Amino acid sequence: QYLNDDFHNVLSECPNAVGAPPSVMATLRIAAKRLSQNYLAFEILNKLCYLDGKSIEMTLLYDMFCTEKTKKWKVDKAVAVIENYSLVSAADVTKNLSSTKVVTIHSLTQESIKMEQKKSNTAKNNLEQILDFMFKESDNIKQFHADHGKNWCNHFLYMVQKDVEILKHLNPEKQDFLINVFKNKIQLKDLLNVLKGL
Repeated sequence: QYLNDDFHNVLSECPNAVGAPPSVMATLRIAAKRLSQNYLAFEILNKLCYLDGKSIEMTLLYDMFCTEKTKKWKVDKAVAVIENYSLVSAADVTKNLSSTKVVTIHSLTQESIKMEQKKSNTAKNNLEQILDFMFKESDNIKQFHADHGKNWCNHFLYMVQKDVEILKHLNPEKQDFLINVFKNKIQLKDLLNVLKGL
């Protein structure tokens, strides 16, 4: 099978460090690189790699990317483009007697995107953007009792469990905020100890 130069170059940069053959990681990275021609789709993909890939509700993506100029249909179209590249899957699921669209992304795809971000020195910026959004305006995490806020809370905890160093990207005010929000949650005792130690 013929492999082009692009594949050869990316293949040489993909160590077998995440439990997948380098050829698989190279294929994923090339697909993501080609997706960069679609700005919105590429931005969405660069944020999806940090969230819990087993269940990402479209409402969260609307929160992040919908603006006066960027309507929901544009976000839907961008996700469809990512899906066409086989980098995510999207399906309607029934939750609380209503239907909602959920996006899933494989952990290997997430890792390949993070590798590309580290190579291009954009990882810190993407991570800080998503953390800033989690605390934006209505303090999504604070309202974890509501379904919507709980979704954001679960993704934040997933991120911290994957890499506790993420907490260091939060300023002291946000760190104190988290301590107050989670102080009565016994299961988050380890998280609080980490926060207090920063």
